[in-house]
Amino acid sequence: MFKLVLDEFSMRFLSITLLCLLPLALACGPSVEEMERYVDDRMKHTIEGLPGPLPTVTPVSFPTPLPTATPMAIPTSVPTVTPVSFPTPLPTATPMVIPTSVPIATPVSFPTPLPHITPTPYRWTGLWPVVRIETTGGRGNGFLISPNEVLSAYHVVQNDSSITVRIPSSNKSAEEEREATLVGFNIQDDIVLLTINPFSFSSSIDYPKFSPIPYNADGNDTTDCKKAVSNGDVVIVETTGNHATNNGVVRLWGKRSTGWVDGRRFLTDLDLAPGTSGSPIYNFAGRYLVGMVLAGSTLLSNRGSTIALDGCIIKGRLSELRSGVKN
Repeated sequence: MFKLVLDEFSMRFLSITLLCLLPLALACGPSVEEMERYVDDRMKHTIEGLPGPLPTVTPVSFPTPLPTATPMAIPTSVPTVTPVSFPTPLPTATPMVIPTSVPIATPVSFPTPLPHITPTPYRWTGLWPVVRIETTGGRGNGFLISPNEVLSAYHVVQNDSSITVRIPSSNKSAEEEREATLVGFNIQDDIVLLTINPFSFSSSIDYPKFSPIPYNADGNDTTDCKKAVSNGDVVIVETTGNHATNNGVVRLWGKRSTGWVDGRRFLTDLDLAPGTSGSPIYNFAGRYLVGMVLAGSTLLSNRGSTIALDGCIIKGRLSELRSGVKN
């Protein structure tokens, strides 16, 4: 602060000096002694006009002696990490037990050929005799009664000049077809007999039996054709259906006859579409032929309208059909 006062004093001194010397110089000035005396007077006056005394600076108080820094405490020894305890020796992984030989699945035993719907005890081991019949006018079904004889509904062929008999493929043989020749027919009963060259596996075919079902208590066959199938009996139809290209065998069972149209034809509640005419119908308990489909139902819901020719009538017509009767 004292230095600041001196600086201010010097500046003021110079300014006053210049202001004083200037008029003196202009007036051809006084002598040097007068000027010095004048300056001294002005300086004295200026010094006397300064405030006094000058303030002193208050010193900062520090502790005696000065405190020393506390040194950081360093541990005498670095702590060690506690090791994890492991078993000795280390356990080894248990290997997966792999069988020495892969087990072989036991195959499921299926009948040959595979039945579509197989009731019990209605089973047989031979190939099914049902066939597809194709003509220039349409298609239908039929069934083999011997290696070279086929029975069908007459309206399926209608004296067509081109008749093809096709047997479906199976696990025993491939699909085969033969050209057929019309031998005899009966328009009233709507039945026809065709002949073909035997199929290559004809010996494996299970041909149907024509004996009527024994209904008598003693087990003898009845001679009453109306009893080939009676009202309420379960019947089974075997057919290749009516699909244009697929002729796989389909078997339907569990339906029951519902009555007779006349003494030669009966109704069934089997839901069969048109195109299944000529399909064989068997009894539930064996391989006896009890009928042949003559007309299917137009609507699947229209039950009771499938008409079948009785098996006894078929058996009775065989001799005349084989002789070539056409009426």
